[in-house]
Amino acid sequence: MFWDLVMDNVGIALVVGGTAFLFSGLIFLIPVRGGSPAQEVAFEDSREHVERHLGENRRNRGEIDM
Repeated sequence: MFWDLVMDNVGIALVVGGTAFLFSGLIFLIPVRGGSPAQEVAFEDSREHVERHLGENRRNRGEIDM
């Protein structure tokens, strides 16, 4: 009789704890609205930015005469 009560409480505790653990993991799957500005930049703009940055670095190191 005593062990039945204890096991019922353990079962309830496991269910409640498992549910809390599940929802704490699922909260990271919720998308964030607005996003960062870096994600909204078009691919071509990003590519041009990288090429411009690399060109400046090459000019600074003297690899390109311009």
